[in-house]
Amino acid sequence: ANATAIIVTHDQEEALSLADRIAVMWDGRIVQTANPEELYHRPVDRRVASFVGDAQFLPGDAEGRRVATELGSLPLAGAAEGPVDVLLRPEALRLAHVTDGEASNAVVTRREFFGHHQLLSVRLDTGAELRARLGSYGGIRRGDRVLASVRGAVLAFPREDTSASALPKG
Repeated sequence: ANATAIIVTHDQEEALSLADRIAVMWDGRIVQTANPEELYHRPVDRRVASFVGDAQFLPGDAEGRRVATELGSLPLAGAAEGPVDVLLRPEALRLAHVTDGEASNAVVTRREFFGHHQLLSVRLDTGAELRARLGSYGGIRRGDRVLASVRGAVLAFPREDTSASALPKG
């Protein structure tokens, strides 16, 4: 029963779980067509990254296949140069509980427990706020000091201009 069906939806989870191939459209144009894994892990731009799944961005300075960020030097999926924004999905962020005297770089500001997983918000010592999606175990609680790090290579997109000159006049 090789049948083809086309489903139009704005529900990203539905699309990711049902489809063999997904086409993302903006303004009537297809901007990316891919299987669900590729679309989620290798979006063509930050707009698609933000639309498909939980996306957060951390500024960095890329040089070849590495990028310097507030979380240290990270491996890049591909090569880039200069100012970039690094895509960090919450499940790519690792949090390690630390004891007194051990190195840490963040504090847990919020914890939402869902049974099969938990979503923790952390504030890096630099002030950046990030979300981490972890399994249901680990014993990390709100107020705990943790060591935040990144699992695997990251995607980098050209730095988004956040200067005052980028704001609309008016």
